Amino acid sequence: MTFPEHLAAILNRFGVTAATQAALYDLYLSIGAESLDAFAEWTAATGMEPSEAQPDDVETLRRMAIDRYLRKSHPAWLKGDPTPTLYHPREGEGRFAGVAVSLGALREGVDGIGGEVFAAATPMLGDGQSLPPGVLMLSRNGHFGGRSKTVSFEVIPEALEDALLMAQAEGRQHTLPGSAGEATGTLDGSMALVWEVQPNVLKPEGERNREIRSVFGKHRNWHIASLTAALVWLRGKVSELWIVRGDALSTVHEVNPARPVGEIVPSLHDRTVRTVTEGLGMFLTDPPEHDKELLLDSELMNTALGDAVRENGAAPYLWRARW
Repeated sequence: MTFPEHLAAILNRFGVTAATQAALYDLYLSIGAESLDAFAEWTAATGMEPSEAQPDDVETLRRMAIDRYLRKSHPAWLKGDPTPTLYHPREGEGRFAGVAVSLGALREGVDGIGGEVFAAATPMLGDGQSLPPGVLMLSRNGHFGGRSKTVSFEVIPEALEDALLMAQAEGRQHTLPGSAGEATGTLDGSMALVWEVQPNVLKPEGERNREIRSVFGKHRNWHIASLTAALVWLRGKVSELWIVRGDALSTVHEVNPARPVGEIVPSLHDRTVRTVTEGLGMFLTDPPEHDKELLLDSELMNTALGDAVRENGAAPYLWRARW
């Protein structure tokens, strides 16, 4: 695959090398036209000829695109207006994004799901703990992995400067820029699978992410807020709901042997799932045998999880969530 013909013609006219075009195209698949806008802005600001750009420069373009995207989108989220997502479904080949929708402020007493999640999640916290202050967001088809049918939930700080700091911090940054972390699943008709409760930024430690220490402290319970939002929203939409078990995270996510799932991650995942489901009055069971066929006939699972369920059944990898 290559750039659309008119875009390729422009890059060729300016002498952008094939290697740089390949790196830029991968960014274009991920975030669309924002990548090319950042490229134009970067060359103009640096005085560099487009033909001099190197593949390694694409990381700078990604950071610029994230900054541009967040400055443009954050005011809309505060007003409750939807925006395109940063990350695009891969099947769209860069041409169209998903949609990010504000679910309202995560605050006591507000109408809508933000108030509902606040009321439900607050009792799950220990003494002296609080939920992250900000705007509760739902993204459809906006996960970094580019899968379709995804739904992601997270909290974006109300202060733009805080969101910008989080967006550029070291971490995986898999959904909307600005959040500390997210819960993501796949929605297929009346069925859903939650397969991720993952930080977008790494916890500040020593010099790592020192610049976000203050704002991260306010958002340290992002995992409770995001998973509560996911389950509250999903149980109002579906009749069948599964959640990945901690022991299955490596099967679902470990596509890069250089970045394995950490030893403590499965237990933290399971603790979060149990805290939130119990707090919502939900309960977890082993999936019955017929769930295997339901799952395999759906688009809920990625290839790795699908192969595992096909061979071994659903019970070793998933819980069935009931309410």
